[in-house]
Amino acid sequence: MRISLLFSLITFSFVCNFGQAQTNTQKPADTEKKTYLLAPGKAVTPVTNDQKNKNKPTEKIIKVPLKNTAKQDTVLRKAMEFFKSGNEKIKIKDYKAAIQDFTKSIELVKNPKTYSQRGYANLMEENYPAAIEDANDALKITTKNGQPYLILGISYYETHDYEQSEKNLKQIIEMDPKNAMAYNYLAAIYFMRADFKGACDLYDSVACINPNFPEVFTNRGMMNHYLKKYETAIQDYGQALKIDSLNVNAFNNRAASEMALGDLPSALTDLNTAIMINPEYIDAYDNRGRVKQLQGDLDGACADWNKSMSLGGESSPELIKKFCK
Repeated sequence: MRISLLFSLITFSFVCNFGQAQTNTQKPADTEKKTYLLAPGKAVTPVTNDQKNKNKPTEKIIKVPLKNTAKQDTVLRKAMEFFKSGNEKIKIKDYKAAIQDFTKSIELVKNPKTYSQRGYANLMEENYPAAIEDANDALKITTKNGQPYLILGISYYETHDYEQSEKNLKQIIEMDPKNAMAYNYLAAIYFMRADFKGACDLYDSVACINPNFPEVFTNRGMMNHYLKKYETAIQDYGQALKIDSLNVNAFNNRAASEMALGDLPSALTDLNTAIMINPEYIDAYDNRGRVKQLQGDLDGACADWNKSMSLGGESSPELIKKFCK
């Protein structure tokens, strides 16, 4: 049996708000304005002509001209253009070009959102070390944005540093309790520890937040299967198939739970459907061979196991050796 722990489709909700790292500068049109300051730095009202004509002593006013910020504004606008261009390229999944644009933007302005976006693009390119570096650079500027923690959590998971992955995933959940992706990856870590109950609880959270999240019911069904809650697992697989009627994992895994309950005809039907959808599904051939063997159809079982072996199935040779001539 196989569980889908990770998903090829990773979607982030990015707020394209460039400006978190910007300073409050005057617009070019404001550069002619003057600021009047006392020596210690306290702002006062400009001296009027009437005050000048009075015979009372007045405080000495020091005029401090403002720096021209036109050049700074030009740099910020250019950085913004590269940032927007990178986002547009992410939309069409041209991640390499997006990385180039974000890099140009960062060379002009070190903005945490730009680092995060480049980190996401590197994540999608499976360049996990670069994604980790970008996420850490974003967090050096501000820790208020949860997006870098998610990038770190997924990147560390993919590089098998599960301790760091768990730490960052829990951080993003604390900041964003409705982040389904974080719960999903954390559940995968719990599954690998054989903490099926903990993983099942996390998948409950995913299903509650987003019932259409990829494979959530298939994965929760697997947890219930390992907890020997076969009927509940079957219900989960049925829910998965309502969302995606061609979900081969759901058909294959539901068959496994049906086998555990002794419902061999239903298991055979589900495995036939899985193989019809994907004629190269190794696990389905292995499982269908087991069903046929239990039904006394050794020829059919051996044919399925041989097919599995031809596709690279690792358990097939042992089954063939045990049951086939």
